[in-house]
Amino acid sequence: MYKVASGKNWFTIFPRGLTIASFHEPLHWYQKTLTGKDGRIQITIGKLRNICWLDVSGKFQTVTLSQGIKYEIVLHVKSVDAEIVKFDAPVSFKITLPDGCKVDGERNFKELLKGGSWKDISLHEFMMTTENVGELQFCIYEHGGTWKSEIELGGISFKPKTTITPRPSNRQQQNVDAQQQQQNVDTQQQQQNLDAQQQQQQHAAQPSSEDLPAQHTAQPSSEDPPAQHAAQPSSEYPPAHGVPLLEAFYD
Repeated sequence: MYKVASGKNWFTIFPRGLTIASFHEPLHWYQKTLTGKDGRIQITIGKLRNICWLDVSGKFQTVTLSQGIKYEIVLHVKSVDAEIVKFDAPVSFKITLPDGCKVDGERNFKELLKGGSWKDISLHEFMMTTENVGELQFCIYEHGGTWKSEIELGGISFKPKTTITPRPSNRQQQNVDAQQQQQNVDTQQQQQNLDAQQQQQQHAAQPSSEDLPAQHTAQPSSEDPPAQHAAQPSSEYPPAHGVPLLEAFYD
């Protein structure tokens, strides 16, 4: 069982947990082991070699699913040959929900499995309510006289129908964090550049000492004693940098 990022339970039954006709007979089925990307988790899938009586069935206790969520029953299948799918007849299925609702239908594997990649074949959707708590039964089959072969069966899943946001891996999260840090650095650098430009503009707007009018101090008359004619500050110009004009010229 998986608890996805949205907090909704997702359950998958792999082939060994299903009842598959002739699954342990090498003439008809080959059991293949797959290893997860982390190198730790291993699952067994079934590769169909050649069979006439195809029958896959199982039971599932829905109590493990999340209440109030619409679920989708999905069959995971892959064609070994990307061009030729050796299923001439449609595959039928029957599903019985815990509330007693019975569903049946068929899927055309010959069309759905083209391309040679894993396909999620949707069988049915149901709402997980208190009435649907219990045993769910299903069967996928084709009992006709045609031979079927060259497909891989990965299992059957009960997954939330709503959109799921995958949980990022550690490496992906590290990349996101690094990008965020770089964006913060770039933002700080841009702000510093903007502050420097504003300071330069303010400094350029201030008049220099060469642009100011010449300042004149009163000169003592030769006829009068110097003590009677001391220099007086001009009332026309303000003090320079907050210092009285007299103190700006004399110690």
